[in-house]
Amino acid sequence: MRNCISECRQQGKTYIGIPSGSLQQHTIQLLIDAGLLEENPGRKYEVPSTVPDAVFRILDRIDMGRRVIQGVADAGITGRDYLAETGTLDDVAIIDEFTYSKQTRQPSRLVLASKPDIRSSIDQCKGSVIATEMPNLTQKMLAEKFGFQKEDLANIERTNGKTETSVPFGSADAFTDITETGSTLRANGMVELGTLFESSPQLFANRESLKLPNVVRAIEEVATRFRAALEHEVAPQILLELNVPISQKDAILRMLPTAKAADVVPTANADWVVITTLVPEEGAKALMYKLLEAGADDIYDNKSGFTLNQKMRVRVRGS
Repeated sequence: MRNCISECRQQGKTYIGIPSGSLQQHTIQLLIDAGLLEENPGRKYEVPSTVPDAVFRILDRIDMGRRVIQGVADAGITGRDYLAETGTLDDVAIIDEFTYSKQTRQPSRLVLASKPDIRSSIDQCKGSVIATEMPNLTQKMLAEKFGFQKEDLANIERTNGKTETSVPFGSADAFTDITETGSTLRANGMVELGTLFESSPQLFANRESLKLPNVVRAIEEVATRFRAALEHEVAPQILLELNVPISQKDAILRMLPTAKAADVVPTANADWVVITTLVPEEGAKALMYKLLEAGADDIYDNKSGFTLNQKMRVRVRGS
């Protein structure tokens, strides 16, 4: 029998899945920020990584778990909810969890919702028609969290997109929606009746693939650089370089939030040193001025090129 999957892979390559849908653009941007992708793949479904012998494949976000188990990819990124929906959560090796969503830096939530004049509580949904893209997870969580019995779940119907229109268009009494803030639901006159499941993107791998050293190395590099890009997105840092008089070195180091990691280098002038250090981008310009006041000179932000030196300093004297 023809092995289609093996014929669609190159020996020695590591394949990593990027989720289609709502997470796709944010994930791609993080991969670009991490230097793992040189450009947005656009309509391409397979693109090389800057990591040697690593390739990214755009795969369906819901089926990502199954595709990794099948060997279409050695690893993938998708929501924990999709792994739970497809029953693959326990069959893959979770490498890391990343907290980001389509628009925010918080987990997404699978919620049960409706129009308040149709259903205003979860208990009222027992036996009702519930539209959902995740019937397995919906049934499981309604039973486990809210005590629904088998007969209460008989009318759960799977949909393929636009689930939120099922109640206003009259095809369901309630529906599930994946949301970050709930603002779209509220804007359309819907109410959340309860949270069924919280989810964050997972980086996970095929257990057999993890037996291959080259795959492990590639996944480790991708995971590390991806996490760094995510941390930078939350709290971006810049590199400051400044000339500091030896007499003020200790005082200025105490002013730096990353003093323990600061690099202090002697200069040709024995009375001065150069300090190089990472500092949070937020508040960096104000910190630069405080360093100037403390006696530092030629303070340089390597990201923006912003510079402060003693020649620029304006001193106002009373008349």
